Amino acid sequence: KNIYFYLLFFFVLYPIIFSFSLFIDTLLFYIYSFHF
Repeated sequence: KNIYFYLLFFFVLYPIIFSFSLFIDTLLFYIYSFHF
């Protein structure tokens, strides 16, 4: 097995997932503050 491939995959995918979750969190906060 190629462990470097998985490491590269992790280091590329993790910031994308993190920024996406941050974006969703901000979006939910915006929707909540707009709604109430």
